Amino acid sequence: MVRSVTLKFYVDFFDVDASGWINGGVYFQYNNRLFEELLRRNGYTLKGLLEQGYGFPPVHYSIDYRSSCTYGDEIVGTQNVVRVGRSSLETEFSFTRGSDALLCQGRIVRVMTDMREKRAVPIPDDLKERLMKEE
Repeated sequence: MVRSVTLKFYVDFFDVDASGWINGGVYFQYNNRLFEELLRRNGYTLKGLLEQGYGFPPVHYSIDYRSSCTYGDEIVGTQNVVRVGRSSLETEFSFTRGSDALLCQGRIVRVMTDMREKRAVPIPDDLKERLMKEE
């Protein structure tokens, strides 16, 4: 179904630190919202998975900063699936301001987890197929 999602964000007053620039941890929150949208567009919800006792916690997160943004800026975040394994899912992301100002880019690896047993489990076949399908 969908391998890529794009959402628009507005940098909130509470998203900036004392420097007046966006706090780096906020990109992690924005990435979580992108990931939830990716699941939704593929017929799943994070809430539904959690209610069934499953989650997709990140096990690796890398980010390279290129430029800063400040309170009130409109930015665009994109997250793309680059690899789907047995239980892991790797995405790459980028955030831009306007059409050409790259703010940051990076990668996230998440693992489908049985939250009760705290162990990796296979990604459901139908979700795996949807995430691997070309748009």
